[in-house]
Amino acid sequence: MQRSTSSPANASVDISALVNDIVSSVKKLDEILEYQASDEDPIIGLQVFPGVTLTLDYLLIKHRSNISSVEYTCFILLLLEVLAIRGVRYSGQGTLSASSSFIIHELLRQYKGAQIADELLGSFITKGKVQNKTLVEHQTLTHLFLALIRPFYKNGFIIPSPLSYITYAIITKNGQYRKYILSPATVIAIIKELKFVKNYNVLGTPLTGFLSNNASILVYDPYSNEIREITIPILLLKNTCPTFDDYFNYLKTGTSNAIITNLLGMFIFGKSLPIANVKTGTCDVLFLAFSESCPYIEFEAFAIFSSVQQSFLAMNPSKRRHHYGLCIPHNYIQEFVATVSRKFHNIIQALQKVQSASILEQHIESNIKRKIQSEFIIQENDNICIPAPPLISLSLTTHITIKDMWTELKRLHYLSIHNKFMFELEIIKIRQEESWRRQMLSKIKKPWGIALQIQSEYAKKHQLWYII
Repeated sequence: MQRSTSSPANASVDISALVNDIVSSVKKLDEILEYQASDEDPIIGLQVFPGVTLTLDYLLIKHRSNISSVEYTCFILLLLEVLAIRGVRYSGQGTLSASSSFIIHELLRQYKGAQIADELLGSFITKGKVQNKTLVEHQTLTHLFLALIRPFYKNGFIIPSPLSYITYAIITKNGQYRKYILSPATVIAIIKELKFVKNYNVLGTPLTGFLSNNASILVYDPYSNEIREITIPILLLKNTCPTFDDYFNYLKTGTSNAIITNLLGMFIFGKSLPIANVKTGTCDVLFLAFSESCPYIEFEAFAIFSSVQQSFLAMNPSKRRHHYGLCIPHNYIQEFVATVSRKFHNIIQALQKVQSASILEQHIESNIKRKIQSEFIIQENDNICIPAPPLISLSLTTHITIKDMWTELKRLHYLSIHNKFMFELEIIKIRQEESWRRQMLSKIKKPWGIALQIQSEYAKKHQLWYII
């Protein structure tokens, strides 16, 4: 694996460039996401935190003497076909449950003439064209898809991924209008102490949980293949994961104890800016954890190193290429996982007495062995490939295997290069079918690949490290 010999994350940070570029990236992706859903081709919204909803306040100012607010229920969803985490605002008639997935038939940033889209980036409405749908198999793969969405770090600053970005607003009890940036993610955390807290103010709501002000998370430098620890406050929310009580009780038993775990939660940026300095005395970010998460380390390697595999040319005037998978050299995965495992070993040796560390390592090993041989992994020569998330979704719905879809896509890809006439005839035939092949062509048009490119280009431009 060829790498730069420099260590760019130690260079000075141009905060304004980081902020401007991520805001621009989020806007670009939001514009792409809009109008992706329709009655003929709805998209799936998976609950990132099942059972959890937020109440969002939007301040409506018509003129100085006419100020009012609108209250929305805000669902935090992973939009599967576009591989982005966004907030979906809902204030319609009837109720939606946060305990099951959504089928979304319309997705808009705002009503015509409104200004809310620019003020609440990463937030959408559905105009009531949304319904609950029990999608157990899809929902269980949420953590796997989250592994592809990585937050960033550079020289003391934490930055969210443009694929996981929600602007959230509240009106406080004293009447102040406050905005936050929310960025759901999974992180590996090292926790050495926990304090039980009640009425801990988070987003204007008093919460009960276990607080660690000196927890560490891991950041990976792709330029030197090194992993470092950074300190960040973490709040484990009580009554959302029974294991959190076990953490607290375990850490009470000895001063040398520590926990290494993989957490699902969200970064909360407190100054309405998508950046926070964790080296200052007053940290402007909190990681609010809702549960443990299975550590899909090998899938995080795809987010860091993979290039989006290009599919055949679709028959449309723009001749735009569509993406059907991610591929990465096998040795990249092996080296990355080995680096993570070495870091765990070093942490364990330093702490001497660690609960869960060996369990986490076993999870990593079993995931690699199981997933490489599973139905969602394709091996091509020296490359390991994973199909597009929309194809995984289609496979779960139709029970057509990923290998069958992949074989068909490779066949069409070959025809598009070597026999365009036969390729065009084949596409016409497929479009006249009522079959999974027709659905497959529709699914690969979804902009998930563009979303991943936006994340990758932002990281490369600013030479960022990855939070893992």
